[in-house]
Amino acid sequence: MASGTLENLANSAFVPTRAVDAERICRNLLSLPAAPFRVLDPTAGEGLLLLPFAAHPRAQIYGVELSAERARESRTRLPRALIVTSPFENVRITENAVDLIVSNPPYMIGAIGRLEYAIIRDATAVLRPGNPHVTIVPAHQWVSSIAPALTEGLKGNPRQVKRFLNALLLRKQLAMAAGLNIRDIVLVKLMLLEYIRQHRFDQLYEWQARSEGRPAELQHLEQGVRPAAGRKEPSGAAAPPISGEIDPAWQEKAVQDWLRLEPQLANTDLRDYFWNARDRLTTTISGLTMVPPLVRALYDQLVTGNEGELRLVAPQARDLVPEELAILLRLLGQQIQREPQEAGSFTALVALIEANTPGALERLLDSLWADLRLG
Repeated sequence: MASGTLENLANSAFVPTRAVDAERICRNLLSLPAAPFRVLDPTAGEGLLLLPFAAHPRAQIYGVELSAERARESRTRLPRALIVTSPFENVRITENAVDLIVSNPPYMIGAIGRLEYAIIRDATAVLRPGNPHVTIVPAHQWVSSIAPALTEGLKGNPRQVKRFLNALLLRKQLAMAAGLNIRDIVLVKLMLLEYIRQHRFDQLYEWQARSEGRPAELQHLEQGVRPAAGRKEPSGAAAPPISGEIDPAWQEKAVQDWLRLEPQLANTDLRDYFWNARDRLTTTISGLTMVPPLVRALYDQLVTGNEGELRLVAPQARDLVPEELAILLRLLGQQIQREPQEAGSFTALVALIEANTPGALERLLDSLWADLRLG
């Protein structure tokens, strides 16, 4: 069930794009090609964001809109466009088929968590690698502050961005299921550190684990990157003493840039955030650090989750690319062979089978047959 303001719910969080903003995006932010190109708005509304592209003779315009009334308005405004009346998650588009995406998605919470995250993630999957995706976001959303660091950390790779958003959505869903009250921007900032510098992420976990979620080391580091004047220090500005020296790797430019990102975390209790990221921190399988973060997240939640978490997590495996799914199934099969007395991996594979995950049944049978041979 969706949640938000009454006006948001009544209008499916529809906020029309101002014509002047659409025109600025088309003319000032984008350099349109001379060759034919496909542009998609996954939440087309009344067609206002796509309208400036109608003047381009080689633009092939596509839109998806949930509201039949707004879809009709789009078709009237854009007679050359193909406008589909449907939720975007129900539309099937060939991967890498779109040259440009523009969107002003709804900002509200649905059954899958933040709807805008899901729409941005799914739309990116159909975009040609390296091509632009322009999304209008409210000023208070994390995207505006974190986007430059996210772009640098993920090297602007659309597939990497999609994986990051997949992992973000998964962790937000798990936090909701566990009743954790976490802030999006804090979660995103921590995940960014996990992606760009995993060893620093591990160190931060160790610091907060022995400091009831508020590590003195992080406070020292954040104070070290603040300007000498012009910024108000948090309450209790004098950092508590620390034991030992801080790894000099925290002085690396990419990590220093991460420390400067808002919000500052020294006064935030990080325990719930690291519980939510326990996939990265509690596994004992050799070599798992080389596994993509999303696969690590799925693996740990499948192996350690309760029945409710399994129902929530198992369908996510179908969204993995074939290489990632193969890694996940291999890890589960190896764990069954390594510790056959533990039920976690067996239960996880059964949950994947029930979720119609390709290859799960074969992996379970292979693992059981290997156990029989070894026995």
